[in-house]
Amino acid sequence: MEEPLSELFTARHFLTILGVLTGYDQSVIAGTHPPLTHALAVTAYFYAHHIRIFDCAKWAEPFRDEIRANAERFVRTTD
Repeated sequence: MEEPLSELFTARHFLTILGVLTGYDQSVIAGTHPPLTHALAVTAYFYAHHIRIFDCAKWAEPFRDEIRANAERFVRTTD
């Protein structure tokens, strides 16, 4: 079963977070999800979950919106 999308990144990774930077107006989060690091793997994932490859943008919208909402919430709480 997948984790709920509403769980904050910091809540999921609190054991591995070494510190917090403040005072910056932009943050860059980089990383990879190994099972989805190349086109064939992404295609296989979509196929296994009955998602058409052409629906990728629509499938990613909730993730994009949640990342944006969390970033906006972070900005509001650090001002």
